[in-house]
Amino acid sequence: MTHPAFALQKAVYQTLSTDPELAQLVEDHIFDFIPQDTLFPYIRLEITNQLDRSNQVSTLTEVALDI
Repeated sequence: MTHPAFALQKAVYQTLSTDPELAQLVEDHIFDFIPQDTLFPYIRLEITNQLDRSNQVSTLTEVALDI
């Protein structure tokens, strides 16, 4: 099973990387880790918080993602 944070980050990356208007601005510069010497413009995706919100009925994870 894919961890919820990874699944969220992957879905956001896929959405951003396939947007033609955004591609004109940042090309393929969408990162979770910014390589050294990368020039602006770029987008950084960062998981900032993960909380287990599970209970007796459901398995839930709250994920915060900064863009």
